[in-house]
Amino acid sequence: MHVIRVVIQVDPEAREKFVEIARHEFEQVPQQFEGCERFAYWDSIVNPGEVLLYQEWASVEDFDRYRGSDYFKQLGEKLFPLLAGKPDAAYYRAELAGDGD
Repeated sequence: MHVIRVVIQVDPEAREKFVEIARHEFEQVPQQFEGCERFAYWDSIVNPGEVLLYQEWASVEDFDRYRGSDYFKQLGEKLFPLLAGKPDAAYYRAELAGDGD
């Protein structure tokens, strides 16, 4: 599994628009891109305006197809103007521990 963690700061004046786009992406990305197992946004309880974007992909290749898509490019064109700074991204290779019981 390939895990992506991105911490972003949303411009307070753009918060409503960001949430609108995020809700749409939460539904659309897993439907449109094979290998997307989880796609979620969470608000920080400590830092207002900070959002955690979390994604799980079946493979690096699945994520790379998403990241190289026109869809991803268009998403960036919508989201980057709403941010208050550069995103802080990290990428991880992961394995599930145990069998989920």
